[in-house]
Amino acid sequence: MSRPSALRDTLQLPPTHSLDVVSVVASGDCFYDCIHQLLNRQCSHAHNRASKEECASCHDLTSTPLWRRYNDTAIVGNEACSSSDCNAKRSCSDKIIASIPSSQFLRDYVAERLTTEQLDLYKMYATAGLDEYSVASTLTTLQELQQYVKRSGKAKDCGPGKCFWADEFALRTVSEGLQVTILIIDDQATRVGRGGGGGGRGSCK
Repeated sequence: MSRPSALRDTLQLPPTHSLDVVSVVASGDCFYDCIHQLLNRQCSHAHNRASKEECASCHDLTSTPLWRRYNDTAIVGNEACSSSDCNAKRSCSDKIIASIPSSQFLRDYVAERLTTEQLDLYKMYATAGLDEYSVASTLTTLQELQQYVKRSGKAKDCGPGKCFWADEFALRTVSEGLQVTILIIDDQATRVGRGGGGGGRGSCK
């Protein structure tokens, strides 16, 4: 069974429902890379197909708090493409696609929204013995936590325990920032009886 078919079965979607599957290289940035690719695909489809529905979908994304924070040119493009003639959006759509938030920006966006309360929560997780959050026991300030979370899994000095995977806070922050719903489906856990994956400390292999 193909991955789209398996997902349709899991989500109980009709066979006619189309699903796009994007693969990303395993790294500490997997979640952020996936979101970046999906944004790129969404707006590239809107640009190439020039359908009013997909044009509007891309414009909805460029009007979200996260995207507006990233690049004001997306707002200009959104306003220029407000014409009912979707073909008129070609020039500004190119600007939007070129300014799609990078995976590093998504990581930075999450880090900037961390709070001292979140640091305290991570410290509590570390005290409780959750290994993926053990790094929190070495952090004393919010600024230290933010700098650690900003570390990319692709950085040269990154290795096991030196980058922070996207956890529930990161998923919620990106979801709210882009005003989209994010579903985490671990089909491997269903097959082998494992629990769902979490966030926290990760290997950058």
